[in-house]
Amino acid sequence: IFLLIDVPELFGEHPDDHDWKYSVLCVGPHKYIYGCLIGFCGLQCLESIIMSMLSKVVPHSLAKGFCNSGLINTETGTFGRAIGDIAVTLAGLATLDKMLNTLMIPLAGTLLFCLIIVRCFYSALAV
Repeated sequence: IFLLIDVPELFGEHPDDHDWKYSVLCVGPHKYIYGCLIGFCGLQCLESIIMSMLSKVVPHSLAKGFCNSGLINTETGTFGRAIGDIAVTLAGLATLDKMLNTLMIPLAGTLLFCLIIVRCFYSALAV
C-alpha cells in the first residue's frame, strides 16, 4: 500500500510524462496495476485466514440457525465494501488528480493503526 503513495504529488510536483518512468517515488501505470493486484490478492488471502480463525472461536449459539456467524460476517463485509465505495466516490468528487493519494494515505494510516493494535493485544487474539 505504501508503494501506491505518489510522493512527488504530495509536495505539489507534477512530473512530465517522461519523468515518472525514471523516478522510483512516482506511481506510473505499471506500478499502480501491480500494486493493486498485490493488494487485492493479499486482502483475499487474509480474509480466508480470518474466516478460518472465526470458525474456531465462535460460540455454538451463533453457529446455529438463520442468523449465524457466517451471515453476520457476510453482512459486515458487504457494509465495509459499501463504505469503501462511498469513500472512493467522495475522493473522486473532491479531487480527481490527487485521488490516489487521497485514498492510499488514510488506508496506510489505518493499516499501521491495525498492526499496532494487533501487536498490543497479540496474546488476547492468539487462537
